[in-house]
Amino acid sequence: EVGWTIIDYYLDRKPSYYYVKRALSPRKLILRERGGEVIVTGINETAEDCSFTLEYGYLSFDGTARSTEQLALTLGARSRGAVHRFPKPDGDLRRGLVFAAPAEGAVPDAALLRSGVFRDLAVPPAEPRISDFTNDGQGNAAFSVESPVYAHGVRILGVSGRLSDDYFDLLPGRSRRIQVAGASSALNASDVRVAAVQAGGDAS
Repeated sequence: EVGWTIIDYYLDRKPSYYYVKRALSPRKLILRERGGEVIVTGINETAEDCSFTLEYGYLSFDGTARSTEQLALTLGARSRGAVHRFPKPDGDLRRGLVFAAPAEGAVPDAALLRSGVFRDLAVPPAEPRISDFTNDGQGNAAFSVESPVYAHGVRILGVSGRLSDDYFDLLPGRSRRIQVAGASSALNASDVRVAAVQAGGDAS
């Protein structure tokens, strides 16, 4: 059965919930290619400025090839518009992608520009893992998810409770902190499993 809901009858969040949540994030970056140029659009719908160091450029899926630059950037309060432009990198876009993200890994989330259909890309197998697990026994748990290579569609398994994020992409060497509200006091690190959708083409 196919439906348009993002939360089911039992108030469990469907995969689409997290995509909608990210799309409606008050602070985000968007990449668009136009005429050989990559345009970075910044959105800040909050009442405060958001300042960070932007890293942008090309990154291979396995993390071994990187051609990036950095610049100090501020997204003004209640603003939306192009905040930077740069020439489209020359890297192999079957084996990597163009991105723009805070160098410190903070908000806003990374913006990605992949080329072609995902199954045709040379994406290496990914085995994301968790670290820094905590559980206060009062319904609040947290852990970090990391991967040495690009991980697509990372899914959290074995956790009951409301996840702060799920079904997300991770850039090589980056991590994402996940909060769990309503976590069982018995939840521990060995219960948490993570998986990625890596149905790409031959990575050899």
